[in-house]
Amino acid sequence: MLDNFDPDDDQITDPITGLTEDIRQSFWRRTLAVARSTNDWHRVDKLYTRKTAAQVASDIRRAHLDGRRSVRIRGIRRNERWEARWNPVRAGAAGDCEVWIRRVESTSNELRFD
Repeated sequence: MLDNFDPDDDQITDPITGLTEDIRQSFWRRTLAVARSTNDWHRVDKLYTRKTAAQVASDIRRAHLDGRRSVRIRGIRRNERWEARWNPVRAGAAGDCEVWIRRVESTSNELRFD
């Protein structure tokens, strides 16, 4: 978990860059901030259908390629690269899938998606 993360706060300080970012309580901004702090695979705290999990993982993996604005993902920084994978959950309802993310590299601290 992120030591300096307060879910009631509208800003978070990136532990790597020291820059403060407005997270506006977006699920994806919070999720990406926590994932950035781990430097390892992080399980997204939502379950998806198979098709949605595949699309979300694809959006995350490809966000750096063409500069498109993803409908599902907010908070990925300019030129920041992510790996993402999805798989069915081991226990739970049939058809539920989880998404795992990991930051690969970052070359800029500017936000792409506001």
